[in-house]
Amino acid sequence: MANKTVAPSAAYKALEAIAERLSASEARRPGAFQFQMTGAEAEDFAIEVDDARKVKPKPGRSDRMPRNLVTGDGKQLRMILEGKRDARVAFLAGAVQFRGDVRYLERVLDALEMMKRNSSK
Repeated sequence: MANKTVAPSAAYKALEAIAERLSASEARRPGAFQFQMTGAEAEDFAIEVDDARKVKPKPGRSDRMPRNLVTGDGKQLRMILEGKRDARVAFLAGAVQFRGDVRYLERVLDALEMMKRNSSK
C-alpha cells in the first residue's frame, strides 16, 4: 500500500513564505504563532521560533506553547498570509481574532509589511 502525499494548501504555502521572511527579521523571538482556520478552508498550522531564533512552519498544532493564537475564516486568513488583505483591517472588521502579545504581533506584522501604515500626520 503506497503512501499518498497530500499537496500543501495555498494557505500553508503562503505560511511557508511568511516563515522564510520572518527568519530574516529581527522581530522574531522564541515561541509559536498558532493558526486555527475555520470554514471551507479549515486547517491548523503554526510558525515556531526555537530558542536559537530559528523559524519553522509546521502543519497541525505546535508542540511549543503558542505565544499567539490567530483564529478566523480560512479564506480571510489565507488572503492575509498571501498579502491580499491588510491584517489590521481584517482584525478590526472581526474577520480574524487574535489572542496573545499584541505589541509583538504588531512588530512582526510591521517587519513583514503585512499591514498598511497610517499616512495621516
